[in-house]
Amino acid sequence: MNHLLNDLSTRAANWLMQEPADAVWAARGWALGEQLRRFGSAGEEVAERVEARLLTYPSSKSGAKPQAAGLGIDDAVVAECVEAARGSLNRLLSVLDSVEDGADEIEGAARETFFEVLEALLIAEAGRGDEAGQGLFNEVVADLYAFEPVADCACAMRAKLVGKVGLADLFCAGVAGYAEADGAMTKPARMERGAEEFVDVAELVGAGGHGMLSLDELAKRLGRSAWYFLKWGVQRVKLVVQPAARVLKLEVHEVGGGLSRAMDGWEVQVRGIGNAIVRGGAAVVKLAERVEARGFVVEMRRAGDSEWVGLFGKIGG
Repeated sequence: MNHLLNDLSTRAANWLMQEPADAVWAARGWALGEQLRRFGSAGEEVAERVEARLLTYPSSKSGAKPQAAGLGIDDAVVAECVEAARGSLNRLLSVLDSVEDGADEIEGAARETFFEVLEALLIAEAGRGDEAGQGLFNEVVADLYAFEPVADCACAMRAKLVGKVGLADLFCAGVAGYAEADGAMTKPARMERGAEEFVDVAELVGAGGHGMLSLDELAKRLGRSAWYFLKWGVQRVKLVVQPAARVLKLEVHEVGGGLSRAMDGWEVQVRGIGNAIVRGGAAVVKLAERVEARGFVVEMRRAGDSEWVGLFGKIGG
């Protein structure tokens, strides 16, 4: 049994020792079962024990596999689970701020918080608590570095959370990026993910030929990708060239589509051209009337960080 499945099995064992209580207890059990089921036959035995126990909950239908819709996962349940995850995150940040805490204690706190957040995001999605789930997600993303000690755990869980991409999947993908960050910012120009291909901005802009570009042509080349992504980030970024105003506007978007303030304070750099700070979910960099296609690089970095992170566009898929 792998390390991650051991962790989930321990959490399941602790949950099974509790007396059936309320809808929050049921929701947590359902989320555990969902995670365990994604391990196939390896997690089936423990998942079946969890689901059998859920059948003792009054809202469950006797003899049927428990479904989220039948467990009373409403706004109040989502709010309680999200608040519990938020409290766990605050405790983790306190541990990180304490000079007395050792590596083992930090990893233990990070592991516990990782599962609390993952569980809360799954429950929020099941209970259609989009606003509460998005709020937690935005808070967690701002402190994603805190989960670096359990990046390997997120890598394994990312492979299990398949199907429709939700906040739980994006959270796992973001944390998993820290396991891929060895070698700092030395990154390949391309990242292949099945039929999709992620290409950095410089290659995407240069693919149509080098030389000086009009801003209309730059907009056309950047428009090959509807969204841009940091290699190990979870936000969706839109790059919009406005030729008349001679600016490049960068917008950070929520998963649902609206502007996100999760990256406010981050710095944006169009290498050799100009810099700007993300405020209110957007940043604007002034451009000349024409730009050089070769080496057109757009990068971002968190306030206070020294390393820049390049943006990748998605083509194909």
